[in-house]
Amino acid sequence: MKQLYVLIGLTLVFMAFTSCETDQMTAPENVTTLDQAAFKNSKADKKMTGFDQWGYNWNAHHFNGYLINAVLGDFLFIDYPHYQYPPYTGEGMPYWDELVGYFDYFVYFMPPELLDCKLVMHWNEKLISNEGVYPEKWMDSNGWITFHFMYDKDNEKWSHFRRMVAARSTDYVENGMWYNKDGIELGVATDVWPELIINQVINTGDVPYLFYRTDPYRSPYSPGYGKYKLND
Repeated sequence: MKQLYVLIGLTLVFMAFTSCETDQMTAPENVTTLDQAAFKNSKADKKMTGFDQWGYNWNAHHFNGYLINAVLGDFLFIDYPHYQYPPYTGEGMPYWDELVGYFDYFVYFMPPELLDCKLVMHWNEKLISNEGVYPEKWMDSNGWITFHFMYDKDNEKWSHFRRMVAARSTDYVENGMWYNKDGIELGVATDVWPELIINQVINTGDVPYLFYRTDPYRSPYSPGYGKYKLND
């Protein structure tokens, strides 16, 4: 399961791109925006309190920033060449062209059309620890996470909110939907996050097709967290 997380990351929850081959992932030889030695050394620098420059506050289980920075700063990718590449701050396509020039596999993580998409994420300790550690599995974990994607540029404005909760071992999937042991519909299943249930989706504006689940949805069981929680 952990290997799957490495391939998709937090920000691939909405896409169905093909996984990239690890032999394509070579570090850049001439980094113009960051000293090469500092680039490598930065992989060992884990700031656990407050927001880092990419937008993560791991101790508070929170991310707020550009979507692309969520991929660049996720501890999940600490062994990947793009990890902690200088964050995007609105430079536009020149930034993207430079980034994929160094890391051609990055096009599998997100398309350039979402370069200016912003993202707010909240999660709990059961989903990812306050040290940025992902568990081996989420089933029966009481984990949950929310994503709020927002775009507002060049007369294009939309938002996409999604809440996901960890499934229980007694739950099951049928025809793309999660059900509990009593046959009650819990939410939407996804191949990308096979142990998490989408129990709420809220859209405003014309949400791009790149999101694999764009239809509004509200679980008839519960769109919140409490009813999915296992007793400790």
